Amino acid sequence: MSAPSDETLMALCAAGSDTAFAALVERHSPAVYRYFHVTCRDRELAWDLVQETFLRIHKHRARYQPGARFRNWLFVIAANLARSDRRARLRRPSMPS
Repeated sequence: MSAPSDETLMALCAAGSDTAFAALVERHSPAVYRYFHVTCRDRELAWDLVQETFLRIHKHRARYQPGARFRNWLFVIAANLARSDRRARLRRPSMPS
């Protein structure tokens, strides 16, 4: 038996299934982490951004359009977070140690 599609899991998540959400996190967090690690070159920040991405997915799960590709939606959210983080870091330069 094949695993449910991302779109099926997201529909279940939108209906309130924590198990479906956990499956999406488990399935996609490695790829999202790699994206952030390449983007920001900071392991801890990359994991923080992964968590924030999935928090936003969960918070806005009702906005997911059934039939839309989940992975595209996921990476649009991740890309927006990466841009926001980059802008925030440029506004507040780090202090020398």
